[in-house]
Amino acid sequence: ETVGDPAIGPPDAPLELIEFSDFFCPACQRASKLNTVIIANHRRDARFVFKHYPLDTACNDRIGRMVHPGACRLAAASECAHAQGKFWLFHDLVFESGHGYNLAGLEGDAGRLGLDVTAFVTCLDSGQGMEAVRRDIAEAATFGVQSTPTYVINGIPVTGGLSPSAFEEFAAVVREPR
Repeated sequence: ETVGDPAIGPPDAPLELIEFSDFFCPACQRASKLNTVIIANHRRDARFVFKHYPLDTACNDRIGRMVHPGACRLAAASECAHAQGKFWLFHDLVFESGHGYNLAGLEGDAGRLGLDVTAFVTCLDSGQGMEAVRRDIAEAATFGVQSTPTYVINGIPVTGGLSPSAFEEFAAVVREPR
Protein backbone atom coordinates (compact mmCIF):
# COMPACT_ATOMS: atom_id res chain seq x y z
CA GLU A 1 0.00 0.00 0.00
CA THR A 2 1.56 3.28 -1.07
CA VAL A 3 -1.32 5.75 -0.74
CA GLY A 4 -0.14 8.65 1.39
CA ASP A 5 3.53 7.64 1.26
CA PRO A 6 6.15 10.12 0.05
CA ALA A 7 6.36 9.59 -3.71
CA ILE A 8 7.74 11.14 -6.87
CA GLY A 9 6.32 10.41 -10.29
CA PRO A 10 2.92 9.68 -11.80
CA PRO A 11 0.66 7.47 -9.66
CA ASP A 12 -0.22 5.34 -12.70
CA ALA A 13 3.38 4.83 -13.87
CA PRO A 14 4.10 1.40 -15.36
CA LEU A 15 7.17 1.06 -13.12
CA GLU A 16 6.84 1.37 -9.36
CA LEU A 17 10.06 1.54 -7.37
CA ILE A 18 9.55 1.33 -3.61
CA GLU A 19 12.56 1.75 -1.36
CA PHE A 20 12.64 0.56 2.26
CA SER A 21 15.29 2.74 3.85
CA ASP A 22 16.92 3.94 7.07
CA PHE A 23 18.15 7.53 7.33
CA PHE A 24 21.22 6.46 9.35
CA CYS A 25 22.21 3.68 6.93
CA PRO A 26 25.39 4.54 4.95
CA ALA A 27 24.29 2.35 2.02
CA CYS A 28 20.92 4.16 1.98
CA GLN A 29 22.73 7.48 1.96
CA ARG A 30 24.64 6.39 -1.17
CA ALA A 31 21.43 4.97 -2.66
CA SER A 32 19.66 8.31 -2.21
CA LYS A 33 22.13 9.89 -4.64
CA LEU A 34 21.58 7.11 -7.21
CA ASN A 35 17.81 7.28 -6.72
CA THR A 36 17.96 10.90 -7.87
CA VAL A 37 19.52 9.79 -11.18
CA ILE A 38 16.99 6.97 -11.64
CA ILE A 39 14.08 9.34 -10.96
CA ALA A 40 15.47 11.97 -13.35
CA ASN A 41 15.79 9.38 -16.12
CA HIS A 42 12.22 8.10 -15.63
CA ARG A 43 10.05 11.13 -14.88
CA ARG A 44 7.13 9.84 -16.96
CA ASP A 45 7.28 6.07 -16.63
CA ALA A 46 8.33 5.43 -13.02
CA ARG A 47 7.02 6.22 -9.59
CA PHE A 48 9.45 6.24 -6.67
CA VAL A 49 8.00 5.61 -3.20
CA PHE A 50 9.90 5.96 0.07
CA LYS A 51 9.15 3.63 2.98
CA HIS A 52 10.82 3.29 6.35
CA TYR A 53 12.71 0.33 7.75
CA PRO A 54 14.80 1.79 10.58
CA LEU A 55 17.42 -0.62 11.90
CA ASP A 56 16.52 0.50 15.42
CA THR A 57 14.95 -1.85 17.97
CA ALA A 58 13.02 1.06 19.52
CA CYS A 59 10.34 0.62 16.84
CA ASN A 60 11.45 -2.31 14.69
CA ASP A 61 11.04 -5.64 16.45
CA ARG A 62 11.89 -7.51 13.23
CA ILE A 63 15.62 -6.93 13.60
CA GLY A 64 17.77 -8.90 15.99
CA ARG A 65 19.99 -6.12 17.28
CA MET A 66 20.28 -2.36 17.51
CA VAL A 67 22.15 -1.04 14.48
CA HIS A 68 21.17 2.64 14.19
CA PRO A 69 19.98 4.13 17.50
CA GLY A 70 17.68 7.09 16.91
CA ALA A 71 16.65 5.96 13.42
CA CYS A 72 13.05 5.41 14.58
CA ARG A 73 12.71 8.96 15.88
CA LEU A 74 14.27 10.35 12.71
CA ALA A 75 11.89 8.30 10.54
CA ALA A 76 8.92 9.53 12.59
CA ALA A 77 10.17 13.12 12.23
CA SER A 78 10.32 12.71 8.46
CA GLU A 79 6.68 11.61 8.50
CA CYS A 80 5.80 14.72 10.50
CA ALA A 81 7.59 16.77 7.83
CA HIS A 82 5.62 14.81 5.21
CA ALA A 83 2.37 15.81 6.96
CA GLN A 84 3.33 19.40 6.09
CA GLY A 85 4.39 18.62 2.51
CA LYS A 86 8.12 18.88 3.24
CA PHE A 87 9.22 15.24 3.27
CA TRP A 88 11.67 15.50 0.38
CA LEU A 89 13.34 18.63 1.81
CA PHE A 90 13.72 16.82 5.13
CA HIS A 91 14.91 13.64 3.37
CA ASP A 92 17.61 15.51 1.47
CA LEU A 93 18.80 17.44 4.53
CA VAL A 94 19.15 14.28 6.62
CA PHE A 95 20.85 12.23 3.92
CA GLU A 96 23.31 15.08 3.29
CA SER A 97 24.28 14.89 6.97
CA GLY A 98 24.46 11.11 6.91
CA HIS A 99 24.93 9.02 10.03
CA GLY A 100 26.21 12.11 11.82
CA TYR A 101 22.78 13.78 11.80
CA ASN A 102 22.16 15.26 15.24
CA LEU A 103 18.67 14.45 16.53
CA ALA A 104 18.94 17.38 18.94
CA GLY A 105 18.63 19.64 15.89
CA LEU A 106 15.25 18.32 14.71
CA GLU A 107 13.19 21.34 15.76
CA GLY A 108 15.72 23.83 14.44
CA ASP A 109 15.93 22.00 11.13
CA ALA A 110 12.14 21.85 10.93
CA GLY A 111 12.04 25.61 11.32
CA ARG A 112 14.79 26.16 8.73
CA LEU A 113 12.85 23.99 6.26
CA GLY A 114 9.76 26.16 6.71
CA LEU A 115 7.70 23.74 8.77
CA ASP A 116 5.27 24.88 11.43
CA VAL A 117 7.47 23.80 14.35
CA THR A 118 4.60 23.60 16.84
CA ALA A 119 2.65 21.25 14.56
CA PHE A 120 5.84 19.28 13.86
CA VAL A 121 6.56 18.76 17.57
CA THR A 122 2.91 17.90 18.26
CA CYS A 123 2.99 15.30 15.48
CA LEU A 124 6.20 13.80 16.82
CA ASP A 125 5.12 13.79 20.48
CA SER A 126 1.67 12.36 19.71
CA GLY A 127 3.11 9.33 17.92
CA GLN A 128 1.42 10.24 14.63
CA GLY A 129 4.69 10.05 12.69
CA MET A 130 5.62 6.76 14.36
CA GLU A 131 2.31 5.19 13.25
CA ALA A 132 3.34 5.59 9.62
CA VAL A 133 6.79 4.15 10.36
CA ARG A 134 5.25 1.09 12.05
CA ARG A 135 2.95 0.53 9.04
CA ASP A 136 5.99 0.55 6.75
CA ILE A 137 7.84 -1.94 9.00
CA ALA A 138 4.82 -4.26 8.98
CA GLU A 139 4.57 -4.00 5.20
CA ALA A 140 8.29 -4.71 4.84
CA ALA A 141 7.68 -8.12 6.42
CA THR A 142 5.39 -9.09 3.53
CA PHE A 143 8.35 -8.66 1.17
CA GLY A 144 10.90 -10.31 3.47
CA VAL A 145 12.84 -7.09 4.02
CA GLN A 146 15.70 -7.65 6.45
CA SER A 147 18.19 -4.97 5.47
CA THR A 148 18.41 -1.54 3.91
CA PRO A 149 18.17 -0.45 1.29
CA THR A 150 15.71 -2.96 -0.12
CA TYR A 151 13.74 -2.07 -3.23
CA VAL A 152 10.47 -3.53 -4.45
CA ILE A 153 10.11 -3.02 -8.19
CA ASN A 154 6.66 -3.86 -9.49
CA GLY A 155 6.24 -6.28 -6.60
CA ILE A 156 9.67 -7.94 -6.88
CA PRO A 157 12.07 -7.42 -3.94
CA VAL A 158 15.65 -6.42 -4.75
CA THR A 159 18.08 -6.27 -1.81
CA GLY A 160 20.93 -3.79 -1.72
CA GLY A 161 21.84 -0.68 -3.62
CA LEU A 162 20.50 -0.17 -7.09
CA SER A 163 22.61 1.61 -9.68
CA PRO A 164 20.92 3.43 -12.55
CA SER A 165 22.27 0.85 -15.02
CA ALA A 166 21.03 -2.07 -12.91
CA PHE A 167 17.63 -0.40 -12.72
CA GLU A 168 17.58 -0.04 -16.52
CA GLU A 169 18.27 -3.76 -16.92
CA PHE A 170 15.61 -4.66 -14.38
CA ALA A 171 13.09 -2.28 -15.97
CA ALA A 172 13.69 -3.83 -19.39
CA VAL A 173 12.87 -7.28 -18.00
CA VAL A 174 9.77 -6.03 -16.18
CA ARG A 175 8.52 -4.37 -19.39
CA GLU A 176 8.90 -7.52 -21.52
CA PRO A 177 5.58 -9.02 -22.59
CA ARG A 178 4.82 -12.36 -21.02
